[in-house]
Amino acid sequence: MNSVVWWEPWHASRERSFREVRSTWFNWMFWARVLIVTTLIAAGAIAAILIAYPGIALPWSQIAGVLLTTPPLLIIAGSAQLLFPVRVEVRRDRIMISHGQSSLLVKPERIRRAEISTDDRGDWLEIEYTTTRGTPRTRRVLLSDRVDRQTLAQLLADLTPAA
Repeated sequence: MNSVVWWEPWHASRERSFREVRSTWFNWMFWARVLIVTTLIAAGAIAAILIAYPGIALPWSQIAGVLLTTPPLLIIAGSAQLLFPVRVEVRRDRIMISHGQSSLLVKPERIRRAEISTDDRGDWLEIEYTTTRGTPRTRRVLLSDRVDRQTLAQLLADLTPAA
């Protein structure tokens, strides 16, 4: 078999997502950056319009309305992160962990250790790897009940360097 693919059980994805939401959505610096970036983009677009069409009357109430819809749209997009689980794909040439619009691609040369561990909540895939900048990281993903552990163990053996 060339790959093992599964969706992480929802309860494990949900816990991680709630931690991420708490650390982001309730952080005033996040919202300050959103406000600054949105304002700069809008100011640049307005300046370009005024330069291209001098004397144009802009609908300021509609512009303000568009700017005020940015935070609710971000909240809706972030809520999707809470609803959808993590998808994991282990192949002979990589490990891919996807969640929403973000993904983690770990190539074999970056993997330091990849193994299946067990605790009271179930079996986990633990991956120790280095980022492209050389920073060591660890990622744990809960295995689905449908994952063939033997095939996964063989793929991990092929991926990880010999000790």
